[in-house]
Amino acid sequence: MDKLVEPLIQEAEVYYRLGQLDSARSVCCQVIQLQPNFAPSYKLLGNILQLSGKLEAAIRAYQSGIDLFEKTPNGSIQLAECYAYLGDSLIQIGAIEKAIACLEKQIILQPDSAEAYCTLGILLHEVEDRKRAFDCFTTAIQIKPNLAEAYGNLANLLAELNQFSEAVNCLKKAITLKPDLAELYGNLGALLFEQGKFTESICYLKKAIEIKPDYANAYHKLGQVFQQSNQLEEAVACLQKASELQPDFAAAYGNLGMSLQLQGKLCEAIAAFHKAFQLQPDLSLLFFKGQNHLEATLNQLVAVPTYPTKTVCLSLANIAVDFDTNKPNLTYIKINSGQSVYLRSPKNYSGNFPQVPPNLQERWGEFPERYLAILPNGRAWGDLITTAILTEQNQLLAELSTGNVAHFTQVNKLPRIKKIDGTIAFLSAIGGDTYYHWMMDILPRFKLLQYQGIDWNNIDKFVINNYKHAFQRETLNFLGIPEEKIITSVEYPHIQASQLIVPSVPSSIPKWFGNYIQGVPPWVCKFLRQELMPLAAPNPLKGYERIYISRQRSQFRRFVNEEEILDCLGKFGFKMVILESFSVSEQIAIMASAKAIVAPHGAGLSNAVFCQPGTKLIEIFAPRYVENCYWILSNHINLNYYYLIGESLENYYATRPQIRPLKRIYKEARTDDIYVNIESLVKLIDLAKLAH
Repeated sequence: MDKLVEPLIQEAEVYYRLGQLDSARSVCCQVIQLQPNFAPSYKLLGNILQLSGKLEAAIRAYQSGIDLFEKTPNGSIQLAECYAYLGDSLIQIGAIEKAIACLEKQIILQPDSAEAYCTLGILLHEVEDRKRAFDCFTTAIQIKPNLAEAYGNLANLLAELNQFSEAVNCLKKAITLKPDLAELYGNLGALLFEQGKFTESICYLKKAIEIKPDYANAYHKLGQVFQQSNQLEEAVACLQKASELQPDFAAAYGNLGMSLQLQGKLCEAIAAFHKAFQLQPDLSLLFFKGQNHLEATLNQLVAVPTYPTKTVCLSLANIAVDFDTNKPNLTYIKINSGQSVYLRSPKNYSGNFPQVPPNLQERWGEFPERYLAILPNGRAWGDLITTAILTEQNQLLAELSTGNVAHFTQVNKLPRIKKIDGTIAFLSAIGGDTYYHWMMDILPRFKLLQYQGIDWNNIDKFVINNYKHAFQRETLNFLGIPEEKIITSVEYPHIQASQLIVPSVPSSIPKWFGNYIQGVPPWVCKFLRQELMPLAAPNPLKGYERIYISRQRSQFRRFVNEEEILDCLGKFGFKMVILESFSVSEQIAIMASAKAIVAPHGAGLSNAVFCQPGTKLIEIFAPRYVENCYWILSNHINLNYYYLIGESLENYYATRPQIRPLKRIYKEARTDDIYVNIESLVKLIDLAKLAH
């Protein structure tokens, strides 16, 4: 090094370490002017420029340094460092492929650099080269067994590959190496949540927050865990904290809106969604996601009516008060008063879940009154998930609206309104395209029209969610509904009718309507049994006394160890049935003949409404998805109800890695497949006195 240059380069390094970047850059440029072939000066200049945020200039400086170092004897160490710094700058501008090339060259020069392998693994993972990424992380760990970052990143990769046990072990190892790194606890908590291990997940996420009290992402994930485990107060508190810590956290506001909606706090939920979409407008398009008929209209959306200003009516009984008007623009016709019922405690073999889930606990409950609403020039939205009813004055009638209503109110573009002359009965409801909601919500709404003395012949059109299933055609034909009078929300999601008649929601009662039982009411069971049981044969079918309802044709919520279950149940005289392979009348006959039923939670159990009193029903759940609708139904018609909660899928695949699915096992809780502990099932069968 030239004696004139040496003090200058040292001076530049001092300025750089002190953060005086302008002075450091100025001195470094002097060095380059005095000795343009001095490679270390370009590396230092690159570091200064990178720290100053001048990435393109930094990249040019590093490249100049590399060109000179490659010609310098014994310069391999500094050349490797230059490639590392250049790779970092390229990462920051999003040039991932070029950054990968730099890291690969660094590794050739420094084959014992665990950090280089780890960084390269991260980049390869980002471009979905998972095999090479895996090799990089494992090599990094071999070189440096105490490199926590390698274990943490390997865990992320293993989770994507569905190797959850290995991923959890990697994160736990990383935590032992860096016990004060909050992000490791946060990632482990998130991973355990995906496995359905809520209690463990909560512990690790709380530890992350303890270490890093301003950790917004941990609060957000903890809120999601609480939401999924139905601890809604805790969920709201965490999501509010996440949004306070990070005021531009749109996803936190969105999930806060969802939790508030689940609590029945519709107005607060609407405010949260409003904030989420202010921060990230494209989030509102999630309303259309997952429904092909809606996604196909995204380029044809038009602005929703904004005049009069949209308001929300929480109670039809108080509509005059809510809108400060003495001229309500609807007619409210009461059909029957509400009904109180007592729900008996279910029976179960506790196994790994000794506590009865809150929504299955013995209690008194109430169903609301039944009514019709008649709206001149009323407007309705319907899809497969959400329905919304609005008056001519743009007033949202919350207790007649179902599904993701708070989100709907903040969507500012929808498909164009289809205006229909005549009297239209709007019967679509949340999930109305599925068997359960068809039987428990849609068909009973037809009956509510009759209860009020409305002749179906005087209805010009009936609106239902969809009309593509054989069970829909069979039941409507039996009830005498002409097919030509049916129109669907799939075809016309956004309608306005000169006279819109909307019956109250029978079973999927909106939470914001009040503290009512969320399930099928007794009158619906009575209606279905009276109207549809004549479809079945008059005498019990032979060979169907004990049945197991399989979901093997479904896309989710299947038993992963069904062969073991069939072998077990076969010893107790159970016969497997796939209900969707039968007509509705045949399904009714099968269920009316059954004396004992075992089934995973699913729509097939809707037919339990046709069982004889005293029938024994064993319902089996995934750990993350315990619903109470069939327990409620069983109470109404005096079935002997038992339940079993399955075990973690990870326990199943941990010993069967060869059949582990390539895609992630865990998505939405309602889609989780179920792993049944055979020993627990046998004990429950014994408890139900079905062992002989």
